[in-house]
Amino acid sequence: MPSTVQTPGNQKSTPKANPNLHFVKTFNGKLEVAPDNVCIATCTAHLVDRGDNPSRFRNRMMAASDETGELAEEIFTPNGRLLPEHRGPQPTLNGVMDWSEAFDIDNVLTFTHIKIAKAYRRKGLGRDLVEGILHEATSGGKRLSAFVAPGALESEYKHLEGEERERVIKEQVDICVQFWYSLGFRRVKRTNWLALKVQPDARAA
Repeated sequence: MPSTVQTPGNQKSTPKANPNLHFVKTFNGKLEVAPDNVCIATCTAHLVDRGDNPSRFRNRMMAASDETGELAEEIFTPNGRLLPEHRGPQPTLNGVMDWSEAFDIDNVLTFTHIKIAKAYRRKGLGRDLVEGILHEATSGGKRLSAFVAPGALESEYKHLEGEERERVIKEQVDICVQFWYSLGFRRVKRTNWLALKVQPDARAA
């Protein structure tokens, strides 16, 4: 099983300096191999608790990380409701569902990083990391909605140029999307974000 370490928010600030971080938990999952405990896989996600003051939603999302701030601006209103253009029925793992109400009230977990060493890819390690964080994030009994914006690792294309660079980026993004889809995530309308509604017992919809 992956080891998961929780910290209060990101590493750029502290709850004392930014009170919004009292409502943020950061999960850093990693997998190591013996005998030297070499790290072969890492995954990071930020959980934002909505609390009882909707007007603070965007500030809390902005405090968690750059990615959570982008998520807040791109698909939510300032008080945390799903923007009108993203509302309505969506295809999910269990058929077509309207996630609008869930997105309006659920706590928000945003996956911002996942990396698996090349020699250990396609062995289920990424799934182990993500499921481990989902389990930890729902252990408090609250349901949440998880989000991710699939992308390509810079290390895969930084040495390339032109059409080859674009081809590799597209290929890596497609692989990343397929990975998250295999975990039940589905695209939020016509955005770059994928989402998963998670119940406290970690069953997904």
